[in-house]
Amino acid sequence: MGDEEITLIRPVVEAAQNAAWMSPAPLRDTLFYYAYRGDYEVVVAMYHDQGLVALKMVAFESGVNWTLGCPSFAPRPITARLRHRRQGKADPSSMRAALRLAGRLAAKAPGVA
Repeated sequence: MGDEEITLIRPVVEAAQNAAWMSPAPLRDTLFYYAYRGDYEVVVAMYHDQGLVALKMVAFESGVNWTLGCPSFAPRPITARLRHRRQGKADPSSMRAALRLAGRLAAKAPGVA
């Protein structure tokens, strides 16, 4: 079916483990439990749906989905925001959370005043 897990994913995971900024062993489905109780600040999911279900369960209004490699942050999915906006039920909480995160990251970025 392919060798991407061995040739692409494994080296990245091993490098992260060697740099001590990742769990020493894959946590699979228990990762979200440990992140929720505060053991981890960030969860990196390989696919959109792997991470978003857990995020929405615990932080629907305040969670921020950050797709690595993209220059922007995404609050809740755009379709839900547009539907709620048309109905006058829009909740800006997740947008505020995305803006706060962007501000914190920008303040830490090199060369930002």
